[in-house]
Amino acid sequence: MIPKYQHILTQCLSFIAITLCLSSSLALANNEYTSIEWQQLRAEDWIPPIIQPAPSKDHEHPPVDQASLVSKLDQKNIKIPGYLIPVTFTDNIVSEFILVPFLEEHVKTHMHHEANQMIYVKLNKGFTVTNRYQPIWVQGKLSLQSQHSDEGLTGYTLTQASAEPYKY
Repeated sequence: MIPKYQHILTQCLSFIAITLCLSSSLALANNEYTSIEWQQLRAEDWIPPIIQPAPSKDHEHPPVDQASLVSKLDQKNIKIPGYLIPVTFTDNIVSEFILVPFLEEHVKTHMHHEANQMIYVKLNKGFTVTNRYQPIWVQGKLSLQSQHSDEGLTGYTLTQASAEPYKY
């Protein structure tokens, strides 16, 4: 009598196994990017210098303090919100920009961003900017590669990136 139900039992177990495998695959696909906050880009034991070195006579910014960066984030797929400072653009379509946690216009004192609080973003496809002061989400592969910019040296670069408006 048991062999009669063995075929049904085998099919049920196969169905359950396939369902579990598909669920795991979908969960991995949905969590492809780890959402992080700006504080996570600053090494926990790093203390910024009280006096920042001035740019040299040829206007080169001082090198990025590698101790300020979080090496375990290198080559990780991340998602992070912030504000963009356009670097490469045509009309309102931006292809490269610097992502920062806040815009200097939002602060009433003199402020600048540390290198570990600036991400140079290279988009796969241009992003249409409708409001420069609108926060955005970006996602892509993070590297500990510094880029020169008018804002200073960035501590990180985000490649294979996409952007979308931040929704409150």
